[in-house]
Amino acid sequence: TSYAEIVLAPQKDDLAHPVFGKLFLETECRPETASLLCSRRPRSADDPGAWAIHVLSMEGRMQSAVEWETDRVRFLGRGRGTDDPIALDGRPLSGTVGATLDPILSLRQRIRLAPGGFARLSFATGVAPDRDAAVALCMKYADPTSAARTFALAATQLSISLRHLGIPIEEAQLYERLASRVFHADRSLGPGSEILERNRLGQPGLWGHGISGDHPILLVRVLEPDDIGLVSQILRAQDYWRLKGLLSDVVILNEHPVTYRNEIHEQLTGLLDSGPWGAWKDKPGGAFLLTGDGMGEADRTLLAAASRAVLRGDAGSLEDQLNRPYPDPVVPGPLVVKPGAGAASEEIGEEVDVPELSLWNGRGGFTLDGREYAI
Repeated sequence: TSYAEIVLAPQKDDLAHPVFGKLFLETECRPETASLLCSRRPRSADDPGAWAIHVLSMEGRMQSAVEWETDRVRFLGRGRGTDDPIALDGRPLSGTVGATLDPILSLRQRIRLAPGGFARLSFATGVAPDRDAAVALCMKYADPTSAARTFALAATQLSISLRHLGIPIEEAQLYERLASRVFHADRSLGPGSEILERNRLGQPGLWGHGISGDHPILLVRVLEPDDIGLVSQILRAQDYWRLKGLLSDVVILNEHPVTYRNEIHEQLTGLLDSGPWGAWKDKPGGAFLLTGDGMGEADRTLLAAASRAVLRGDAGSLEDQLNRPYPDPVVPGPLVVKPGAGAASEEIGEEVDVPELSLWNGRGGFTLDGREYAI
């Protein structure tokens, strides 16, 4: 049984109005290809088309009819969550489609395994600009050999890309772990709450440094000559991300004290100019070299606060910084209820005529006809 919650909108729109955004989604099922489609109704003529697909394929003959569900409430059940959904209690999925108000994509195939036997199933999830392209993807990935073929092509493409960039597979895995900090919700390398609280500037404060702020920012703080290796590693990571269509702004902040001959800054400038990333220098999606000497504290705080991830040359290797444990969550203390107006009236001796109420908790309760709550 699969389960996927669908957004089909920019992340900022989903964070701002998640419930409102779901009202524009509609789902449909194509049983002949064991697939589900989800589309977003355009709110204006300028809205781009967006279709999501979810396909189930199985090697060999299907042992039963494919089940589906696109209503999150029916899948989870009242008062239950993804850790214990009612859909896994043994009952069949309802087969609901349409404007479900809280959409998901879920497919199920029941199988029976003989002793020592095995079954191989594949779930494919993707997006397309229109319905015809979405249906074509459903037909493509309904073929059980498509999954193996896709993984084989992806492995070949990765091998060619890494050979072209001169990156070993172990280093590529580090770059992918770093990408989760820069492009996704992992904030383990992000600025602390004290930095965010101190910041008083907004995105326009970045423009004076040539940084638009439209792309995720990775800040690398250089303090010593030995930090050049970390910068080179990050520039290779950015090159690797660009091959996968992921654009970020790498900001290199040289915080070494300025001397008569600033060798570190010359080395950083030479590194930016000499590599394959030189064409992206000081451009959106490229690298920006800034000098910390003379930069105001407000600008330093803004750079840190605007960054998805902050790396320091004195904090160890890239792997060490990626292995940094998450900070302990700050848990608020117990709630202390302060005396309100009711307590004040008791102190001056006023008596309150309390009607007969059900479920009285000392402050309020339901009237006997159940139509009002009296406080």
